Amino acid sequence: MTTNNSDESTDANTTAKQEAFFHDIENPDSPRWHNGVQAALHVGYSESCARSIAWKLWQDPEKRKRRLEVAKEFAERVCLSPSVVLTGLERLRQQAEAKGDLAVAARCLELMGKHLAMFTDKSMVEQIGDDETKRLTEKSKAEQEALERLANLRLREVG
Repeated sequence: MTTNNSDESTDANTTAKQEAFFHDIENPDSPRWHNGVQAALHVGYSESCARSIAWKLWQDPEKRKRRLEVAKEFAERVCLSPSVVLTGLERLRQQAEAKGDLAVAARCLELMGKHLAMFTDKSMVEQIGDDETKRLTEKSKAEQEALERLANLRLREVG
């Protein structure tokens, strides 16, 4: 495996080529978004080592830290926040229920529940504690009950 050690370093542990890889793989507008092999090829790694380089850059703890920093930068650019994601999931859930697509509605509720740590140790939930989380928790309980009623009706129709 050959790597170009003459890359200029952008910091103590990351070369310019690695930095380009992180920006390519974490850019949601890139056709190579989350495709490590294609991102490695695009930034100049050879076909013979692109897969192993991508895997190493994805797995290495120091490199992972930088990759996640780049991902966070992209998320901030598009104003992606937990509030935006939860609002989007709620909108999708309502649309899915209106269309009778209970699988999608249930998945949306599951993702919202994961954000609220409803499926983890209760002490973690207490640490979250912001007003929006509390509001969504109360709202999601009622919605969960409604979804269960819809699911039961659907099961009766099928059965």
